[in-house]
Amino acid sequence: MPVVRHPSSKILSAAHQVDTIVIGAGVIGLAVARALRRKHGDVLVIDRANNIGTETSSRNSEVIHAGLYYPPLSLKGKLCVAGRNALYRYCETRAIPHSQCGKLVVAQTPQQRSILHALEQQAMANGVYDTVMIATQDQIHGDFGETEIVARCGALYSPSTGIIDSHALMEQFRLDIEDPPTETNHTSSSSSSTGTGTIVLRTNVVGGYIDRSQNIHD
Repeated sequence: MPVVRHPSSKILSAAHQVDTIVIGAGVIGLAVARALRRKHGDVLVIDRANNIGTETSSRNSEVIHAGLYYPPLSLKGKLCVAGRNALYRYCETRAIPHSQCGKLVVAQTPQQRSILHALEQQAMANGVYDTVMIATQDQIHGDFGETEIVARCGALYSPSTGIIDSHALMEQFRLDIEDPPTETNHTSSSSSSTGTGTIVLRTNVVGGYIDRSQNIHD
């Protein structure tokens, strides 16, 4: 049975050859496909929905996390900091709506303030060195103007935290997969594409297997 990509009329035959198949066109699947598209040849992305990013990726908080909360020296902590920096650079080069607006983690009791100090130390262990401990409610009002923030025992300020239009991000990933930019438009690291990228929607994956020759069969 032919595979139809919506909304265009492009048809892929059952014998269509690709190097990699990515199942799921959410933000993770698209990011993986984009990376594979640039380095490892032909990539096919398959999703059962009518459009990209309509399931879990449509319900995220759209926060760019600074890297405060993960255990020190953990893989999550390392990847969060590296990914945050890469994401800000990507948003700048592709004009994706975002804001490095920062965030306050507030304390209402002395016990909570001690937790903020521990959080600050944990952030530094993860490579987040720009956090600022704010001592009093008055200092918050002085630093942040008329913003109504209640922090009776101070706050921890994280200037690296931000927000992003996740749907615009996924749409740019889609463009990078299907029609990657040339070196004249963006940096050379984005122009090393060696294959083709195709996204197929309204298609269920119901099964498959890999034979001894590493061929994939439906």
